[in-house]
Amino acid sequence: MTLSRARIAVPFLALALLAGPALTGCSPQSLTEGIAEGVAGENGQKIDLNTDGGLPDGFPENIPVVDGEVISGVSVGDGETQTWTVQIAITDAEAAYNEVKSGLEKAGFTSDFTGMTDGQGYGTFDDGVHSVVISTGDNGTEVMAATYIVSQTMR
Repeated sequence: MTLSRARIAVPFLALALLAGPALTGCSPQSLTEGIAEGVAGENGQKIDLNTDGGLPDGFPENIPVVDGEVISGVSVGDGETQTWTVQIAITDAEAAYNEVKSGLEKAGFTSDFTGMTDGQGYGTFDDGVHSVVISTGDNGTEVMAATYIVSQTMR
């Protein structure tokens, strides 16, 4: 991608990623997804931006998620380089954190780093296949959310 194309593409990708969750209706959602996926494709990346309230394509089935409305879901890359980021609306950060932690442990994940501080839950988990970073609490926009960042475990 040339520098001038990158300068044009990056703002459109940022707009698509930020505006996606706020858009409603089929046509704007498809447009937002198309722009983000097209820009990513120009840069040699595969991206799946979900604006329909679902988990992104390929999200690992062995990773339990809390019940709630999916605020956003993004998948970037493919194969061993694929990463997923998901935010799910919650009402209680501590209860959601305990549910996530318990669910991951029951699914065979272990953790070296977890805890609650000032009403925010956080932790890193690994099962040898996937690594999961979790946080619960205010997502920075005064919305309570459980945020998952999932990637392939580095070997």
